[in-house]
Amino acid sequence: RCTMRSKIGRPNTTRGFDSSIVTAAGWYWAAHLNHRTFERSEFIKNKDKLTNLVDSCFDKLDELFSKRETTSEDIDIFITEKTIEIENKASQLSRVFKSKIIFLTTDTITKMKSYPLDLFENNNMYNEQKSKLRKFRTDVLEEIDQNYEEWLKKL
Repeated sequence: RCTMRSKIGRPNTTRGFDSSIVTAAGWYWAAHLNHRTFERSEFIKNKDKLTNLVDSCFDKLDELFSKRETTSEDIDIFITEKTIEIENKASQLSRVFKSKIIFLTTDTITKMKSYPLDLFENNNMYNEQKSKLRKFRTDVLEEIDQNYEEWLKKL
């Protein structure tokens, strides 16, 4: 049918037009899937980076708690620097991808800024401090994983 000529003598181009639409739709779908795959991989990398930052923060806090010469000021300076880095990483994806994912709530970040210092200043026994710090670390990491899983369910 495509090779037939119309009454005026021009070839029928309906088939060429149809294949152009199918090709364009295919390219659009491929680009869409590529973008979603890229976005998902960036979320995974960011979650892993955030988890590593939180782990290293708590490792360093544990180290600081175990030293006799550590002061409250040492803990405060470290927490201030590290929580800014963690907060920036936690909110990076929502800024970059305009996404609603929140790896850590502001309440958790606020608690990360104050709880270790409060724990240090309460003169608890080292083992008690370490136990409470370990529990808090687990809670923070669980929050990251739960928020990530919730985001995955929405996909």
